[in-house]
Amino acid sequence: MTLKHDQGTNYDLGDWVVMPNHVHLLIQPFESSCLSPILKGIKGVSARRINQCLGRKGRVWMNESFDHIVRSLEQLEKIQTYIERNPRKAGLQTVEFSYERRWMVEK
Repeated sequence: MTLKHDQGTNYDLGDWVVMPNHVHLLIQPFESSCLSPILKGIKGVSARRINQCLGRKGRVWMNESFDHIVRSLEQLEKIQTYIERNPRKAGLQTVEFSYERRWMVEK
């Protein structure tokens, strides 16, 4: 899986969901890593794989991404809930998305 490409080397991958038209993920860059090159790598590898599977070439992802610094456990829980519920809110069936909860918050 592309999201796990550099997991453990440059970042810790948290919860994620892959939907037909976008992706949500929680990611914690390691101290020696920056978010921008990590996302560039994920987008590059995934775009090549997607194009291979579809037998095409060209742009897959938009240049922009929305990132947010999580500053508290409360924010983390809200974002985890959003990631988990987003596919159903979009009306997707289970076979139309992939989701994994990776970070468990202890209270």
